Amino acid sequence: DGATWFRARRNRTSKAITKMIQTQLPKAYETYSDMPQHLQDSWFRSFTQFYNWSPELTPLVRSEFDSQAAKLFSDQVYAWKQKYLQGKKPKNMNMDVFNGLIPHWNKPETKAISETNSKNRRSGNVMSTHNAGAKTIEAREEEMTIEAGGV
Repeated sequence: DGATWFRARRNRTSKAITKMIQTQLPKAYETYSDMPQHLQDSWFRSFTQFYNWSPELTPLVRSEFDSQAAKLFSDQVYAWKQKYLQGKKPKNMNMDVFNGLIPHWNKPETKAISETNSKNRRSGNVMSTHNAGAKTIEAREEEMTIEAGGV
């Protein structure tokens, strides 16, 4: 199915989406869902230039794209915040975006949420995330199928 196709190529799709986050943000947004729909659509159109799938899978691929983009966006904003907290500036990014996020990071409510999440992660009571390595299970399955002669 389309979701399997997307997940099997997660490393490649992640790189494409991360590059968009780093180079195609016109201004600061706190989350992916805060971005205007037209910008999200533009990113997806850019993504479609590099990957092909059956047209009937487009809604499923779009859903997977948005889910992965939201996660990667959050991860990238977190990485930028860590640079900010260290008194550093990230390389290869629009500094207007970075500077636009600083007021968000300094809001009392943002700091409170961050502190709560940090405590929860350190408590050991949070379900751990299992990671099978750099490749998804689907990617490993695809490789093993090819190695077995496509059986």
